[in-house]
Amino acid sequence: MNKQHPRSFIIANFSQINNIELLQTIGFGNEYILRIYEIIGDDPKQVLVAEPVLSLDNFFAGRLKSFKSQSDEEKSRLHWWKYVVDDFTTIFGGVVQGLIYLDSLDYICGDVYDSIYVTAEKG
Repeated sequence: MNKQHPRSFIIANFSQINNIELLQTIGFGNEYILRIYEIIGDDPKQVLVAEPVLSLDNFFAGRLKSFKSQSDEEKSRLHWWKYVVDDFTTIFGGVVQGLIYLDSLDYICGDVYDSIYVTAEKG
């Protein structure tokens, strides 16, 4: 039986498509570089089939929804920043590690905001 593993489908922007093959070569096995399994479609519309991830916006929107669902008493004890500080540290610590890794290979990452994804295991 052929078991399917969870995947995310990301509509690729120009900068992602432009450097995707290089990124996959230099990032293979690095936990801070998004794992892409396949590229579907033709220019200019391509979709990246990747490990399960959420965009940064979607991740924090979900965390905000969870925070708002708590009672007023819980919210007063647990301010928003305290609620997300560990997530923030983990995510942006990983972003910095990924950028350090790319820099060590003399590469740069443009469009950083649109290149950040939170893996399902971390989210």
